[in-house]
Amino acid sequence: EIRMVTGVQTCALPISALFPLPASSLYSAYILPFRPAHAAAADIKKSSFKKLAPFLKVAAKAGVLVTKEVKGDLIVMSVNKTHPECVLFFLA
Repeated sequence: EIRMVTGVQTCALPISALFPLPASSLYSAYILPFRPAHAAAADIKKSSFKKLAPFLKVAAKAGVLVTKEVKGDLIVMSVNKTHPECVLFFLA
């Protein structure tokens, strides 16, 4: 679900993460490795989104991320650290 993956993994990005970041890099470096153990079999392809781009576009519409399409590739421009899904991860 968007809350679990975007709220936990994406918002846990280190503050020094380099933006803009290609969506595929975000997924492989920050979402896949940090999935909860019970969600090890979770896969975007098995979700209702089927692909990464629709998933990130929903996260962008919810205000968690800012994305931009560049030459057909989805780029994550920033993470909204003040979003309610993220704020707890940046208090520390």
